[in-house]
Amino acid sequence: MTEKLAKREGLGDILADGVKVASEKIGKGSEEFAMHIHGQEVPMHDPKYTPGLAPTYQLDATPARHTQGGELIAPPSGLELGEHDRENYTGRAKDQRILVNLMHVVNATGLCMFGYISLNVQAIPDFMNSIIGWDVDMDECIETGERIGTLRHLFNLREGLNPRNFKVPGRILGNPPLKEGNVRDITVDLDTMVKEYLELMDWDVETTQPSEKRLRELGLA
Repeated sequence: MTEKLAKREGLGDILADGVKVASEKIGKGSEEFAMHIHGQEVPMHDPKYTPGLAPTYQLDATPARHTQGGELIAPPSGLELGEHDRENYTGRAKDQRILVNLMHVVNATGLCMFGYISLNVQAIPDFMNSIIGWDVDMDECIETGERIGTLRHLFNLREGLNPRNFKVPGRILGNPPLKEGNVRDITVDLDTMVKEYLELMDWDVETTQPSEKRLRELGLA
């Protein structure tokens, strides 16, 4: 099959452009089994088990990416976050903002996610200060990450891409809920998490357009 994919032969030709295009070619209701968000295949990391991944999968400028923050991995030591029950979907936005924005900084500096969680979180500003010679604190690192994420998002908005219009497959949210396994009877309330996150970020909850005030605060006027 790998060779058929490369040579676009037979079924390989149907699958070569990803599951979104494949389901469009096959039809017959196959789109319900094509696990992607706006064409990007969803990874193995399950929001039913790790709810913070759900808004990240939908809202990040590259959707369905587990490497863009959320709650994928245990946070580094020294990072003060709230306690969240896995099946409580409200009140997560503040911590979501911190985790997502720090990960933007980690990715932009070329650090490893596993190294990031293995060290005290203060290693991030310490590392930055050593490299650039500035006196950067944790709040500035988080704001830097927000500037990165917002700029990526603005690029998509300019191209007419509103992530609120990206369909998140019900299957990865537990809609309908599974009847067996360790995430049975769970349906992730993605809408609540997305709305609370957008409100905290000062983005319009429908258009996802950041407010002019927040853009100016970030130096992105």
